[in-house]
Amino acid sequence: MAEQRYIEAQQLLEQTLLLQKSQELLGLLIEVYQVQGVALPYDLALEFIKANKDSHQSLEIISQLNHQGIESKVLEIKLYASIGALNKLNEKISDFYLYLFERKIPQVFDEVITIRKKYFQSDFNLELKELALSFDRGWNKELEDEIQKIIKDCFHKFNLKNKADRLLKLEKIFASYQSNNAAKIYHHLFVLYNHGIENSLDYKKLIELIIYFEDVEMKGIVLNLMDLLSLEKEAHQYADAIKKDTHYNFVHFSKYYPHLKKYFITPRSLANEVKEDLEPIDLTLDEKEKEVTITDWVDDSVVDSDAEIAEGLKYMEYDPSGWLNLAVGFIQSDFNKSALMCAKKVKEASVDEVDFLKASYLAVHALMKLQDYRIALDYCYEALEKCTLETDYLSFSYLEVELLIQLGEKASAKKVLENIHLIDSSYRLSSKMLKRLNEI
Repeated sequence: MAEQRYIEAQQLLEQTLLLQKSQELLGLLIEVYQVQGVALPYDLALEFIKANKDSHQSLEIISQLNHQGIESKVLEIKLYASIGALNKLNEKISDFYLYLFERKIPQVFDEVITIRKKYFQSDFNLELKELALSFDRGWNKELEDEIQKIIKDCFHKFNLKNKADRLLKLEKIFASYQSNNAAKIYHHLFVLYNHGIENSLDYKKLIELIIYFEDVEMKGIVLNLMDLLSLEKEAHQYADAIKKDTHYNFVHFSKYYPHLKKYFITPRSLANEVKEDLEPIDLTLDEKEKEVTITDWVDDSVVDSDAEIAEGLKYMEYDPSGWLNLAVGFIQSDFNKSALMCAKKVKEASVDEVDFLKASYLAVHALMKLQDYRIALDYCYEALEKCTLETDYLSFSYLEVELLIQLGEKASAKKVLENIHLIDSSYRLSSKMLKRLNEI
C-alpha cells in the first residue's frame, strides 16, 4: 500500500509540474523518487540543482541520476570546486576530459578550464589531457602557444627527474599525432632530449629545430639540447645568432640555464692582452732599477654588457629570492653593476631583516669589485644598524675593516678590529689582521 501511495504522489507531482514549475514541487518529487530508490530523471534533477543552494545535496542528487551527461558532469565539477573538495575535483576533471576524448567531442568548456587553472595550474597530467583534446580540434596558434608553455614549464619549474618524466610523456602523446609538420618538429625535440643522437637522420631533425623556432625561449631550449649533446662548436654559433634576436635577455638565460652562459660570455685571451700591453724591457744595468708596469686587463665588451643588463633589470619583476639568486650569479660572472641592481631591488622591497642583510652583503661585495669603497662603506653602516644577531654584526664589521683599509683609514680600521677581537677573539683571524695593521 505504501509503495502504491508513493507512485500516486509521484504521478500527481509530475502532472502538477507540467502546469506549474516550482522549486519546492521539484524538491518533493525528487524526495519521492529517492524514497522509492528509483534513479532520478535527468532533466528534472538538473533543473532543481541549478536553483539549489545546498551543494552537498546537489552532489548526492547527481550521483543518483538515471544517466550522466556533459551538463551534469560540468555541474558536478563546479559543485566540488564550490565546497573545496580538491581531491574529488581533480578526479572529476580528469574523468570529464577522458569522457570527451573517448567520444571525440571537440567542444571547448571554458568553465572547466578556468577551474582547472585556478586550482591545478601546474598539474601536468591534466594539462596533457587538455592537450590531447586540443589535437582533435585541429592545429592552430593557440594550441602551439599552449604546447610551448608546457615545454617551457618543464625546464623552468621542475627538477631534473620530473623534467625527464614529463618529456617522455610528451614524446608519447606527440608520437600518436603526426598529421601536422609542426607537430613532427615538436616530436623531434622530445625524441632528441630523451634518446640523444642515434643516427645521421637525427642531425637533420636538430637542423629542423634550429630553423623552425622563432621564440627566443624555445631557442634557449634548443641551445640547451645542443649543449646536452656536446655539440659545443655548433652551440657557440647558435648562441651568436640568439644574441642578435631583439627579444634576447641575458637575465633569462642566467636564471634558467646558468650552464649556458659560457656561450654568451667570451672574454678575450688574457695572454694576448698582456702581450700587447707589455713595454719593451731595457736589460742594461742602471743605478736605479727600472719599473715595468702592466696595465690592468679590462674586457670593455663585458663592462658594456654589464651596464646594459643593469639598465634592463630596472624594468624586471622578481620576488626577493629570485633577485638574490640573480645577484649571486652576476657576482660570480663579474657582472657587478647588474649584481648591485639586483641587491638594490631586494633592499627596496624587503619586509624583514634577513632579506635586507643578504641584499646589503651582496651590494657591498659588488661595490668593492667596482672599487666604489665609499658607497660600499655607507651600505655597510646601514646594515650594521639593522643587525640583531652577533654573527651578522661581526660579518659586516669585518667588511667595514676591509673597506676602511682600502680608503686608507687604517686607524679607524684598527679600532673596529679591536672591537671584533673583544667580541670574539677567534673571529676571522682578527688577531692576525691587527698584527699586520700594527706593522703598517
